[in-house]
Amino acid sequence: MDVQTILLSVEERDKWRTRLETLRSSLAQVKVRRHGLERQLKSVKRELAHLAELAEAMVDPGRLAPAGRAHGSQDHHLFPR
Repeated sequence: MDVQTILLSVEERDKWRTRLETLRSSLAQVKVRRHGLERQLKSVKRELAHLAELAEAMVDPGRLAPAGRAHGSQDHHLFPR
């Protein structure tokens, strides 16, 4: 092996190491983004379930009424925040 072949081999190795580091970094960023999107999806699903419950309560107002109470405002059940 001559010096030129060795230098070319080292350059090629360095190029692939750099590429591997770039791919690992990209993968880590994608995983972080995925985690954030999974949290957001979970939140949206909870909100959709809550809105479905509210829509159902509009059709059947007694649906969200607390057990054992015949009178009183039910607004606090419709908007728990």
